[in-house]
Amino acid sequence: MCFSKLRASVGSYRAARARRRDDNERQSPPQDGFFRLIAFLLIVIFGVVWFVLDRYQLAAPAEQFRVFAEKLVEAFFIAATLAFSVDIFLKKQIARDAFRASMGYILPDYLQDEMRAVYSNEIICIDHLQNVKVEILNDELVTTTITLYRKLKNISNNNHSIVPKARVDEWLVANAASKIGACGYKVEGGEEHHFGPAAPDDIHPAPRLIAVGTDEVILQPRAEMEVWASYSQIKRRSDLSCSTFGYATQTPRVHLTVPEGFGYYVEFTHRLKGKKLPTDDIILPGLLLPHQCIIARWWAEDKKKAWNDDRKRERAQTPQTAS
Repeated sequence: MCFSKLRASVGSYRAARARRRDDNERQSPPQDGFFRLIAFLLIVIFGVVWFVLDRYQLAAPAEQFRVFAEKLVEAFFIAATLAFSVDIFLKKQIARDAFRASMGYILPDYLQDEMRAVYSNEIICIDHLQNVKVEILNDELVTTTITLYRKLKNISNNNHSIVPKARVDEWLVANAASKIGACGYKVEGGEEHHFGPAAPDDIHPAPRLIAVGTDEVILQPRAEMEVWASYSQIKRRSDLSCSTFGYATQTPRVHLTVPEGFGYYVEFTHRLKGKKLPTDDIILPGLLLPHQCIIARWWAEDKKKAWNDDRKRERAQTPQTAS
């Protein structure tokens, strides 16, 4: 599937998700934004009152309360400013520290590091579409071509450095090397940047990685970044493809296309099982953590049947021991 079709598919799926997200937001309006608005209005109101008290004379009965009123307005102005700028950040920081402390108290040491790795994820892939196409090469081998589209988002308040890259194994098959095709990225509001392709220049005596990448990219807070890549490998007719990623991935989708007469399945190394969509895509209804696998498995049905028949004959020829 070409990248234009891939993006169109992602766009329709993203629109459906956006509609659901908008419905949820209408049902439960964001509290942080509401409190920030109230704090901003208070800043304006107390700022105007403070300016009036400082610049103008009050009526005689009220003039005796000028000092008290100035100090009171000054206090409320400072409080509203802190609520607008610092309070929300401190609340989030306190909640994070309380969570870390409670997890450190409850969990054993060997789980604390893993929990820290989970809640320290600040770059999330919010859209992931992966197409795996299996094509017959000869009686024993197939070519697998994987096309990826990922959309990353910096969910933190800090700048993050990202180095777009792709890596694939070389399986040392004569006249059929692994290859990395067109790759690229686009930061929100910026231009597209392309890198690749790459292929081994010789047959190495030991397995190795083919890798291609580009310079680091600074992703600003709340900014998004699209990344795409394609690569091919040589596999057996009964084999699998295992893909891992450096950033946590939200609800990844995988589409596996196999030749006629082949069976297949897609699974995730996750506590949840994948679900099949009407489009035959397999989706994980959860968050795939960094370095957890997406596994695409395929096999030739005639080979599977022959293997099962051999196992049945072996069992039939094995003497049964009376219990």
